[in-house]
Formats: sequence, structure tokens, C-alpha cells
Amino acid sequence: MGLVSFTMRSISLGRLSFTFTPKNVYLLNQFSAQFAYGHREILLSYARLDSSTLLEGVLQHGITSNENLLLDAKTPKVGLFRRAPFWVFSKETTEFLKNHGMRDVTAIGAPWAYLQKMRGQLADVGGHPKRNKTLVFPTHYSQSVNIPFTQDEVRQKLRRWKSLSGGEEITICLLWSEFLNPVWRMVCESEGVTLTFAGVGESKPVWSPHVSRVNFLANIDILLRDHSRCIFESPTSAIFYAISLGKEIGLFLSPQSGDWGAFSAAHERQLIWTTECLPDLVEKFALTPRMIEFSRRVLGEDCILNPEELRENLVYSKGVVPT
Repeated sequence: MGLVSFTMRSISLGRLSFTFTPKNVYLLNQFSAQFAYGHREILLSYARLDSSTLLEGVLQHGITSNENLLLDAKTPKVGLFRRAPFWVFSKETTEFLKNHGMRDVTAIGAPWAYLQKMRGQLADVGGHPKRNKTLVFPTHYSQSVNIPFTQDEVRQKLRRWKSLSGGEEITICLLWSEFLNPVWRMVCESEGVTLTFAGVGESKPVWSPHVSRVNFLANIDILLRDHSRCIFESPTSAIFYAISLGKEIGLFLSPQSGDWGAFSAAHERQLIWTTECLPDLVEKFALTPRMIEFSRRVLGEDCILNPEELRENLVYSKGVVPT
């Protein structure tokens, strides 16, 4: 038998060869969801953990109905008999998932709420200067669901948004891949409309420290604070971020927004849930006490932990994420 030799991804024993995945690579693949939108980086900064730290569990991806969360709540196995923890935003979500058989579920509050707490703005609803500008969030599709628009269709959208804004200056925030669409850029430039994007929600590799991912939520925060009102074409977590900052918002559905069957049943459920929970914002601008209270609940503002408590509730390993 020949000598045993090790490489990064294989073991050779004479004529036999076995491939394997190094532990750190395995962990990064298993728990990759935490890197979306810079969620992990916000929590690490607040908890005073270094950037090589990997959270060995699953973070709630965004704000959605409990039914949608239940479909995605299966966490990776840890050992033979248990699963990794699932960290969610609110107490209501924790109770719902536990009532449906999940065990290791803990409410820690949303990364957005920690971002605001670090900035000292958590309770500052409506108490900051407003500019007379309207921020528009069109329906964000994806690279796999491409809805092409002609120049005339984009101009028609702009006319509607300008009318809804009452003549205010408008800024349009697109998904990064849509921001690259020359049709959007050409029309907005000719109409004198500002076009922007918040960043890249996910990167390759997932742990890439590029600012477009790490600062995604921070960029959303800057955009929201720079505008007085928001128009949304479809449900998104940014609705609740805007409410938490005291913005008047309206959900003005596009024809595509009402036809979620072309995308997924989960999107359709999200639309129904949002309009049922926040009826005040459908087809009109609003900021009501009921909206503010509901936003605080789903963001888990009453679940925010201090840095030491957060470290105690998280499961993590240092030295895993490349720096």
C-alpha cells in the first residue's frame, strides 16, 4: 500500500481516492443564508464578534407570513438527532413555529432593528427632518424571473408614479440586475428621474466582504431617510423598514403584482398577508398607529437583546469565514 497523502479535497490511499469537503467549506455551505443583505455583519458588529465568525444556525431571511416561514424553516442537521437553531424576528413567529413542531426556535429581533439601535434611532418614528421626495420600489423580480419592459411601458410607470407623488421629485430603487437594464436607464435619464439600487443582496462567494452586500441594509436606511414617502408595487420587507422610520407609504399594485401565479404561490400568499395585515396602505398613502405597532411586532423590537445576551443566544464558531 502506498503512502497516505492529503490534498485540500481528496484523500488517496494507494489506488483508491476519496473526495471530501473541508469542515469550514461545509459549514459555509450549510449556513449560507445568514450572508444575505449583510444580516450577519450587523449582528456580529452589535454582538462584538469578529468578522471570521460563522453563525451555526439559520437566520430569518426577511419579513413574511408565518405560513411562508414554516415552509422554509427546516434547518440543517447537526449530528444525528438534532437540527441547527432557527433565529427569527418576533415572539409571535417563535410561538407559531413551535406550535407546528419546530424545537430550537428563538426570537432575537430583526437585523434591521439592531442597525437602528446601533444608530440610536430605534424609537425615532417620524421625529427626523423630511424632504419632499418620493422613493419608489417597483416589483423586484429576479434573474430567473425576467419581466422585460419596453420604453413605453417604463414611461407609463413613471407617469403613474409622478402623479401619485403629487409632483414631488421621485427616486426609483431597482434590483441590481434590473438597474443594469438599458431600457430603465435610458428612459429615466430622458425623464430626469433618479435611478438607483441598494446593493447586491447575495454574492459569490457568499462570504465576500464586498460593500455592496455588507452595506445593503445600511444603504436602504440612507435612501429611506432621504425621502418623505414611499411607493411600493408589491410586498417587500422594506415596507416595514419604511414604517419604522415614520414614512408615509402606499402599496400601489402593478398589473404584474396581482398575477403572482407567474412567480410562485409564496409571493401570492405574501401579497394576501400584507394587504390583510396592513389594509390602510392599499392604494393610498398612510402611516397609522396600527401600522407602526404591527411593524414593531414583526421586526421584533421588543425582542432586542443586549450584546452579551445576543452572544449567549447565538451558536457560532470563530475562524471559519475568510477575512
